[in-house]
Amino acid sequence: MEHRQLGGNKFMVCHSRNQPHDSISQKLYLQKDMHYTFSAWFQVSEGEVPVTAYIKTSSSYKFVGAVVAESKCWSMLKGGFTADESTPAELYFESNHTSIEIWVDSVSLQPFTQEEWNSHQDQSIEKVNCLP
Repeated sequence: MEHRQLGGNKFMVCHSRNQPHDSISQKLYLQKDMHYTFSAWFQVSEGEVPVTAYIKTSSSYKFVGAVVAESKCWSMLKGGFTADESTPAELYFESNHTSIEIWVDSVSLQPFTQEEWNSHQDQSIEKVNCLP
């Protein structure tokens, strides 16, 4: 893993990968029944390659989201999940194409309570209903 800069943009690069899950990861603590939204930008060194985000806990793996990342073009992955328990966890990315580099930028994981989620939904519905 290394930091790179291209045209003023700094990002992380996962290279010399031997296993699909060889990538950057972030340790975190999940809170039971919280909803989490996730986003990140991905690019690969060559071709078009599926990249998947997962949350790993001591008892399970949770799918967060997936995107087909391309070379020479940043692709946004958006996803989310609900935590089943309060527990330490690890966010990581994987791709079965271990010969390519995975470039990662602007990773965001945001927690929401059910009430906050409902409020956001209600506000979005009101905006749509107010359109001419």
